[in-house]
Amino acid sequence: DISSTSEDAYQAKPFLTECKISYEEVSPTQLVEYKFEESPHWFLGMSTRLYLESFRKSKFTSWKELILTTTCQKTLRSLLGLGPITRLYDRYALPTPPELKERFETVDENGKTVHIPHCVAGLRVWDPNSTSYQEITPHLDGAPSSDEAVDAMWSSILDQLRQAHGSDLINKLIKEGQARLSAKKSPEKETVAKA
Repeated sequence: DISSTSEDAYQAKPFLTECKISYEEVSPTQLVEYKFEESPHWFLGMSTRLYLESFRKSKFTSWKELILTTTCQKTLRSLLGLGPITRLYDRYALPTPPELKERFETVDENGKTVHIPHCVAGLRVWDPNSTSYQEITPHLDGAPSSDEAVDAMWSSILDQLRQAHGSDLINKLIKEGQARLSAKKSPEKETVAKA
């Protein structure tokens, strides 16, 4: 942004934007870039590395709480269709592109839009000192890492849901959720829920 203080003098002003987690003004070069499995493109995120890494600490717990406590069948269907969530997601800091939004939103019984987690496939930030990108792990703190541990966690969640809502309903919602999201496969769906 260049503003004129007189006809002969111009003063450059820095372009700043807002981090969607800290609400601080930051340079766009401080923002983390991200991508999804469904797209080869990198997108400019809305948060800095420091705050995104801090934010990553609570997202696994938030997801587990949502899937175990939601009373909305549409939301539960979408969450079950995704399968276990182990990577970072956030609709404000890491927004889903408009062409994919419909797959990651549902409307509950009260007419309220519920945003389904859309996990990133990669994170990076520009490092001006090394003049290169630094990769950032998208893996959620507290989430299991190995395939065996993810399978065990998912089985435990499904057991709890079947006890709370009945096996027939949960198995039906799993199939419907997977069918709804089957247009493009994502890593969260690679672990198939066992009926």
